[in-house]
Amino acid sequence: MDFSILEFPLEINQTVVYQKSFKDLSNIEHRVLKDVFVTYIYYNLGLKTIYVGETKDFCKRHDQHLRENHFLEGKFNQCI
Repeated sequence: MDFSILEFPLEINQTVVYQKSFKDLSNIEHRVLKDVFVTYIYYNLGLKTIYVGETKDFCKRHDQHLRENHFLEGKFNQCI
């Protein structure tokens, strides 16, 4: 099984359309975020909150999270 870590700054409280860092990703990286199963972790070290998820379309799922109360209560400020 092959895997890699895709690192880019993510503004947690911004939908994908407003993410400045997405513009800097390559076409392959964009395709991975939209068409490949990815595991992601949102967290806030100060509050000791964590959320682990897996999805095939990270961009769509990230935007969905921003509309979920239980997600917003975690006050996440980082994502890997």
